Amino acid sequence: MAPDPARETRAAGTRWDPGLPPVIAPEPAYWCAGSMAWIVSRYEDAQALQNSGDTARPDIAANLRRIRSRSSIAADGLITAAESYMPCQHGAAHPASREAVGAMLAGLHGRWTRPRIAALASELADALPLGRNVDLAPALIDALPNRIAADVFGLDNAEMGGLRQLTLELIWAWRPGLPLREYARLEALAQSLYPRLEREGSRAGRIPLPLTPEQARIGLESFLIPATVVTISNAIGTAMHILAQQSGLQRTLRQQPGLIDAFIDEAIRLRPSLNQLSSCKAVQPLELGGVTIPQGSSLIVDISRASRDAAVYEAPDMVELGRKGPKTLAFGAGAHRCMGPMLARLEMRCAIEAMLARFDITPAGPPEFLSEYGLQGFTSLPVSLVPAS
Repeated sequence: MAPDPARETRAAGTRWDPGLPPVIAPEPAYWCAGSMAWIVSRYEDAQALQNSGDTARPDIAANLRRIRSRSSIAADGLITAAESYMPCQHGAAHPASREAVGAMLAGLHGRWTRPRIAALASELADALPLGRNVDLAPALIDALPNRIAADVFGLDNAEMGGLRQLTLELIWAWRPGLPLREYARLEALAQSLYPRLEREGSRAGRIPLPLTPEQARIGLESFLIPATVVTISNAIGTAMHILAQQSGLQRTLRQQPGLIDAFIDEAIRLRPSLNQLSSCKAVQPLELGGVTIPQGSSLIVDISRASRDAAVYEAPDMVELGRKGPKTLAFGAGAHRCMGPMLARLEMRCAIEAMLARFDITPAGPPEFLSEYGLQGFTSLPVSLVPAS
């Protein structure tokens, strides 16, 4: 009888506690007053919601216009950003943005091939010192996607770092129930962002984003900067943190590099870069797992809890390289599905390969987890590095 690779993998021992923060067990959909939305945390409910034709994306720009008409708050900059925020775009704007981003991604993949990304990951890994208290967050986790995105947008690393934080704050403006004073603060940030993108984004060497009018291009770039940098950074950080917890996992992946893709799938499942999917609205009463959601209600999918749902994933808090489970929710679904999973997986794989080829990695202190702006990443990941055994 031919050997069963999946069975042999399981027999070799591929389940490890990844050392990630626990999540609350999924439960039926419930109303959360703080989020002003129904929270969907069970995997099957999340899948049903994604496949439902009874929901619609909120019109953030229209809401901002209402706020502007009823108050003294200026919101032109935020409205421009909202109109360019792809997860909530409406009508012809969304396919136009997808077409523009698709063209930009084609240029990116033509310039940043796998060998080039691998060479950059190796360069960053070679610069890491041996010993304790090496913080991987700035040196590798952020540096790899930052360098690639800076080249794509025609910026230098310092400019990219500043714009990255600024654009994150603007995306956070879409959460419900924001105080008026916060809209005023974010409007000022938006007004400061666009001149920088208009000036800095015109530099030679940037990969063009073929979208007109010019203001639409700038608004879309304000979304793409965190989308192409921060989410990938978060995913690389999760992979490095899991590896540091388990020397056996490192040995297995060195011996069987074909399992790296399975490990990437597990890392993305265990701690998705986005903690929640963008909210949607029920256009008519909606039933999810026995719970009736009133028409007009906002719903938010808690990806972290759904991704560790014991009803669909055996041993959901463990890494299982031979796992045969449902697809991840981390990249969304349908017309609004993320366009960059290939780039994310490629950067993750190159970073993992570069580190495993050089180092045995162990923790050197507690990590500092980032959990804001609806994102899950690392502000610090101290490790100890010795030559790979």
